[in-house]
Amino acid sequence: AGGFTSGVTLAASGLPSGVTAAFVPNPAANSSVLTLTATSAATAGGPVTVTINGTSGALTASTAIALTVSVPPSYTLAANPPTLLVTQGSNAADTITVTGAGGFNSPVSLSASGLPNGVTAAFAPGSAGTQVLTLTASSTAALGGPVTVTINGTTLYPSGPPSCGVPCNLTASTTIALTVNPPPSFTLSASPAAVSVAQGGTGTSTIAVTDMGGFSGSVVLAASGLPSGITASFAAGTTAGTQVLTLTASDSAAVGGPVTVTITGISGALTAT
Repeated sequence: AGGFTSGVTLAASGLPSGVTAAFVPNPAANSSVLTLTATSAATAGGPVTVTINGTSGALTASTAIALTVSVPPSYTLAANPPTLLVTQGSNAADTITVTGAGGFNSPVSLSASGLPNGVTAAFAPGSAGTQVLTLTASSTAALGGPVTVTINGTTLYPSGPPSCGVPCNLTASTTIALTVNPPPSFTLSASPAAVSVAQGGTGTSTIAVTDMGGFSGSVVLAASGLPSGITASFAAGTTAGTQVLTLTASDSAAVGGPVTVTITGISGALTAT
């Protein structure tokens, strides 16, 4: 105004932490482009009053900008529960929660990596903001654990931090500690494994039932392959998980041997010998 034609040097004050200002050109005669750059750690919030100061010799002027620093769109993943047990030949489910920030509202594609051999993963929509992960173990899946299974999320978001372009490929991950157990079962062992019985006498052996894969059922024992004149009976042993087999020979029991006597244990659909 008033015939002023000199260049004006511009500067910005009142910037939030992590925000810088650049003017092109500077000094400026008629106009200048102000670029405000926020680091990834810039203080979010606002509006904050940023003052633009112009200086030309002894002359000064100022104007103001209302600046708001927003959080870039992002999301996190969380698994509930974070640890999971699956039995060979069966499956187990986990809930994966997607939590958005900075206005994020896009669908997220999930995948699983680090799965043990014989274990597969499938995802299905759950309640709002969640997906249900089903891990299925084959009957021959690798046993053991815990093994770290990584759940990866990816989405093409319409806008994001300038560094990732548009659309922005946003990723996130979480982990699950997975253990693969054998199916419930049991084994039998005899001590001693060889018994001698005289005609008219008895002999005993202790049958131990060993639980596997979380088995906790009761086991009914039976003996087969007995020689003529030999009978078998079972009674609870003095040690937990054992039964005492008593073999009784009549006075006319068949003489000879050794003869293989098979001890069979039955618990529901499970059997062992």
